[in-house]
Amino acid sequence: MRRDVQARNRFKLHIADILDVQAMTKLLVDTQPHEFYNLAAQSSVGQSFARPLETLKVDAIGVLSILELVRTINPKIRVFQASSSEIFGRAHESPQNENTHPYPCSPYAIAKLFSLDAVRVYRESYALHACCGILYNHESPRRSGMFVTQKIVQAAVRIRHGLQDVLRLGNLSAARDWGHAKDVADCIWRILQADNPADFVVATGESHTVREFVQLAFSNVGIKIEFQGTGLAEVGIDVSTRKTHIKVDPSLYRPMEPSNTFGDSGKARSLLGWQPEYDFRQLVREMVLTCELQFQNTRIF
Repeated sequence: MRRDVQARNRFKLHIADILDVQAMTKLLVDTQPHEFYNLAAQSSVGQSFARPLETLKVDAIGVLSILELVRTINPKIRVFQASSSEIFGRAHESPQNENTHPYPCSPYAIAKLFSLDAVRVYRESYALHACCGILYNHESPRRSGMFVTQKIVQAAVRIRHGLQDVLRLGNLSAARDWGHAKDVADCIWRILQADNPADFVVATGESHTVREFVQLAFSNVGIKIEFQGTGLAEVGIDVSTRKTHIKVDPSLYRPMEPSNTFGDSGKARSLLGWQPEYDFRQLVREMVLTCELQFQNTRIF
């Protein structure tokens, strides 16, 4: 506890909207940072279809504004921009690397592709030390319940304790490269420490479906899920009780679903010495155990 307090005391919180040029100018002038990590975004792919203009303003124009402010205020600041594997969408090759042709499938992906190109243009035009991490899905126990992984984890715990009967999900066959946020954060830091600025894919190199995530999460609370049926009629059944706990909800499908995306992070591993410490099973187990502990401590979900 004492170490946590000491760590918090080393940080000072500044509040600013990245679309507010005056506020961001003041922030850069007042803090004089050596490094700038931009993780700000409207980060829900699903919500980007409902709020496309807001998503593009924050995730694209906001990034361009930051690059321009750094260029004019202090071009020595090193800038990291979080891009996304969503830019590849229905890529024609798997795994994807830094040279894979993008095929965005959502307003969010379009905005993230814009930010990737903006960083490259400012790096090559103005010699900024600006880098992008093309980040694949990164999860942790801190993940919001609005995202499918934490939605699954919380439902598994609630069903285990009799507080919920059914979890409704969209495309169970959707596959993602899920890594741990701790590993991704480590790679992000390494990217900005490199002597030469560049863009890097940050990924585990493994692909798992939503269906697999469900089975693993529920197994960690002692429930074995067996899937039966196909398409919209597919259900997940508790092998022991024969109760149906998983149903498909067509309203949760995306208008356009990416193909099987998983990344080739060979460049980051060879040039940065990066190596993920968590595998898929460890990630899911940690999320479930943390959620269970929170439930036991609060009894509120």
